[in-house]
Parts: sequence; structure tokens; C-alpha cells
Amino acid sequence: MNDTKSNLFEKTYEYLADISNIRKKFSEKKMSEIKNFINVCLRHSDIYDFINSKLKINDKIIEVESKELLRKLLNYAHDQKDIFLYIDVNIREENNINHIELTNYRKLLEIISSYFLFSQDILISKELSNYYSNLVYYSKLKDYFELGIEEIPPYRIYNYEAEKMIYYELKSISNEINRLKDIINNFNINNAIKLKKKNKEILEQYLKKWWETYKNISQKTYPGLCNHFSYYNGVDLKVLVCKNNKKIPNTVHDSDLALCVAKHDTNSGDIKINFNNYIKEITFLDEEIGNDFEDVTIDLGLGFDSYKEDSMDMIKSSIKIELKEELVRLFEINFNEISYKKFTSEILSLMGMDIIKKNNNNLVIKRDFLTGKSLVYSIIRFEKDEDFDMKKVLKYKTSNNNYLIICQTVVTETIKNKFIDIDNIIIKDVNDFFREAKNFIFKNINLDIALINEIIYPFLKENIVKNEMKELKVNKAENLINKLKNCPVGLEGWKQFENICNNILKFVFEESFENFNMKIQSRNYNGKDIRDIILSNTSEITFWNNVRHFYNCNNIIIECKNKSSTIGNDGFRQISDYLGKDAIGQFGIILSRKGLSDGGRDKQRDYLYQRPKKLILVLSEQDIIDLVKIKSFNDYPEKVLENLKFEVETNI
Repeated sequence: MNDTKSNLFEKTYEYLADISNIRKKFSEKKMSEIKNFINVCLRHSDIYDFINSKLKINDKIIEVESKELLRKLLNYAHDQKDIFLYIDVNIREENNINHIELTNYRKLLEIISSYFLFSQDILISKELSNYYSNLVYYSKLKDYFELGIEEIPPYRIYNYEAEKMIYYELKSISNEINRLKDIINNFNINNAIKLKKKNKEILEQYLKKWWETYKNISQKTYPGLCNHFSYYNGVDLKVLVCKNNKKIPNTVHDSDLALCVAKHDTNSGDIKINFNNYIKEITFLDEEIGNDFEDVTIDLGLGFDSYKEDSMDMIKSSIKIELKEELVRLFEINFNEISYKKFTSEILSLMGMDIIKKNNNNLVIKRDFLTGKSLVYSIIRFEKDEDFDMKKVLKYKTSNNNYLIICQTVVTETIKNKFIDIDNIIIKDVNDFFREAKNFIFKNINLDIALINEIIYPFLKENIVKNEMKELKVNKAENLINKLKNCPVGLEGWKQFENICNNILKFVFEESFENFNMKIQSRNYNGKDIRDIILSNTSEITFWNNVRHFYNCNNIIIECKNKSSTIGNDGFRQISDYLGKDAIGQFGIILSRKGLSDGGRDKQRDYLYQRPKKLILVLSEQDIIDLVKIKSFNDYPEKVLENLKFEVETNI
């Protein structure tokens, strides 16, 4: 099946229309087709995550037992105040497996439809959005009609525009079906409209002016750093004007158009602008823009006159923010211990915290302006070359004092999660502080002036030349993380995930081993060509030394699993077979997308009881991202593995 989102979008509504027909005349073939289609949708990690955010299921949805899945769907319907909830409850109680499965499929397809209509990556006109919303409701009513339901129950809803409650009386389902059918049949899906020549010229002049201004402001405001800014030496632009149903409140232009500009840096010394000459009713940005353009901006409420008349003010405002973001990115690559202390102190100040010194201790006062109360935190810093000591930090848990732990490197999500429920300890790592910095700049408030002009820019002016290799490393890390996040989950993205993991392992661990030697070994499993990765354990780093000594690990076996579900009992079978071989030893790693299930965690611990015992670490997508981020800061990525190893070995 073609699994582009544009094709999945159309198929969603086709299969929704089929539900009532299958209810009327059962078709095993059609049921299987819809099930397979939903599975294809689930391979897209963003669709999978959208559905799971509604249903709170952390496993592959379509494999969940039918009544249990319907229970989850009913809970979601209850949260949404679905007026037909009582009908679906009756379906569950009647225990007709075909009716339950059909109801599951319809409700899942409705959620998938919501993803498409409200996704940030898909722009759709208000008229077309209403049309597809009517299709969903029409399909839903037809399905209930086939179940013998004759009336739509009365309900009320608050109308925010009119600022009053609206009451809807009981209606005949057949009448409502006929009304919707007329609306749907009379709707004409407009063809794409050609972008007017004069509007294209306005945008072209605006974008050329943007680039010239970008260079001028770079030269005047931040001399000495110009060549380090992304688009100073040249840029390719891909420009789309799209219909759109998303609106920004209180905008000057009540327009249903959006301007999408994708940028790609070059060294051409020029600007190249590529227009899509047609304005479409629906635009799938991923498909239209492609993978070469990573920086995409979307301006809603596009008014062509504003780009012609007020363009200079708009350009200067956007460029000032853009260059500040660039400075933060460069500082993230180049900072040292002294500049990081100044940087973090300023961020805390911007967050409304006062820093004082008392008895040679740095304290932070966090004020609650609503209650008037204040909390005082002692600052504990872990420097760049100092490992974050979890045991030491946990000792603060029993103290009557509050502690703010500031780290100069990345603290893994595994560790952060251990401190979520500990009230007197706050952990802030390098990612947290730079995220806050970017938030202040994005808000375009003057509070960031001291941060940029007194800390970041002066430091970069003196130090940036020395760290060009590090910039390449950080850029490569960002590229690997983006590829991982955009890789489809499941069978469709299996090979892509393996290739990404190969590149990540080389990037992360090449410097950890003497004579880095990575071998790809192929095998066939269930008709799929599986490639296992074997690393020769030639490292003298403590972690690799320990697994060599305690688990006889001369060679490290790594398996890539691009499953859309968590790793359960069966997920260990193949790698466990390898670990019985003398040449491999009893230590292995599984790189996954969703991490471990509870059952998988129990199985992982069981292997430590065996003789010889086996240690199999399972990394989630977030763990893999942590590996890359930590390496980009020239820190030891092994700390991610050490934390996971500690978790397994201490939870027996």
C-alpha cells in the first residue's frame, strides 16, 4: 500500500464509509483490509503517538484484545462528551465480536481523521475541513442506523462566539443522514488556484529583501560572526502559498492563506527562490517540501499587501529573532565552564529567580507571586568533566533543604524520571537551560538583551574560531536525531531505522574503542532480512571493561527493532540465542522505538537469574537521542548504558 500521508488521508474516509456497509453485509476480506490499513497508519510514529495520547495505550493498538480496546475508546468518548456513548457501551455489553471489532475500527478511523484535520504538518482550507468532518459524521450516523438506532439524543453545547448555551432537540437519524448526504453531494472540491503573478512578485521581492537585510544586520550587529550564521553565504528557498483553516486571534488580515517558506543553507553567495505556482485546498508539507529543507516557517493570515507595504518592519523583526536563535545555537556548541555559569545564572534570573550568596553557598530564591511565599534552593553544580552522581543526589532526598541541581552536560531521561516525584530536588541540565533561552528569544521580549549582549555575543566573538570541528559534530548530531525522529515506525521503516542506527553507533562510539570495528551480519527472520550489528569490545572505558569482565563480552551484539509497540517477552528471543555463543559473551543491546513493556522488563530481569547470567539492555528512541546529544557535547555516551545497567542489576 502507498503509505504517503496524502494517500492515507483519502483512504481513511473511504474505509469509514465502508463500515456501515460491512455492518449490513459482513465481509471478512474488507475487515482484514481495514485492519491492515490501520496498521499501516500506526507505522507513522506521529499518527501512533497521536492515537496513544488519546487512548493511553503503550502497545500496538490493533493487537489489543477487542473488548479492552473498546473500553479505552469508550473512556476517550466519555472525555469528549460523545452523545452516542450509550450505544457503544451496549455494543460492548452485547459481546458480538464482529460488532465490537467494527466499532473499534470506526472509532480508530475517526481519531486518525482528527489527526489529519488538526495536524501541524497538514494545511487544509476551512471549507474542505468542514466537508471531511461532515463525511465522518455521516459515516458515523449511517453505522448507528444499521444498528437499529433511529434518533439522535438531545444535547446542549456552549457557543463561545455567542457566549451562550445552545440546545439541540431530539432528531431523526434518517433525516440527518439525508441532510448531510445533500451537503456532501453538493460540495465541489475546488481545484488548485494559480498564484497570481503580481502576488508572486511581491513575495519574491520580500524574500530577496529579507536576505539582503539578514546579511546587513549580521554585519552591523554581530561583526566577526557573520560567516557562522546559517544563511549569510547563500540560501535556497522553497515557497508555498496554501489554503488554511488555522487562525491566529486578533490578526490584522482575516485571510485563509498561509505562507510556508523552507530554507536550506548554501555557499553559493546568492539566494535561489523556488515557488509552487498553485494554491491548494490541502497541502501535505512533508511531501511538498521534502527532506532537503529542515528550517520551515509558516505565517498564518497571509495578506499580500502587508508584505508590500510594511515589509521592512516585518523583516527586521523576524531577522533579529532569527539571529539571536543562531547565537544561542553557536553558544551551545562553544561554551566553557565560566560562560556556562554566567549563562545559567542569567536564565534563572529571567525565570524570576533571585540568586544570592550566603555562607559561601549560592542560593536561589523562587518566588510565588500569587501566594507571596518563597522557596530557597541550594545550588549544586556538576561541571563538564564531573559525572552526575545519582547516589549523591538521592541523599539530598531526606534533607529538609531544597536543592537545584545544575548540570553542564546532558542528564538522561531515565535519571530525570527518578526525580519527578521528589519535591525538594529540581534537576536542570544543559538541554533545559538552552530550551529556556530559546523560549525567551521566541517571545521576542527585551529580557534577553543582557543574555545576548553581555554573555553570549562577547564570549563567541573571542572563542568561536577555536571550535569549528565541534560545530560540525553538533550539526551532525542534530541531523541524526532528525532522521531518527522522522523514520517511520514498523516494517515500512525497518531498513531505514537499521541504517540510521548504524550511523548513530559509529558517531557515538567510534572514539570509545581502539581500532573501531563494526560488522553487519544478516539473517532471515519471518521472511525479513534482519541485520545484527557486532562491535569488537576493544575499549578501556570503565563500562565496556566491566561488561567484558562480568559478562564475558568480547564482542557486543546489537539488534535494531523498529516495532511500533514496546519490547515484550518475545523481543528477547533472537538476541538471547546469540548470547550463548562463547565468541559473543552474555551482554547485548536492543535499539528500539518504544522501550520495554512491563512484561519485557520482567523477562529482562529473569535473564540475570540464569547461569550463565545474561544482561540485555533495551534503549528507547529517547535513550538513543540521549546518546547522540551527550556525544555532541564531547561527554561520555556510556553513561546512558551505565544508568540502564544499574537499573536492571539493582531491580532483581
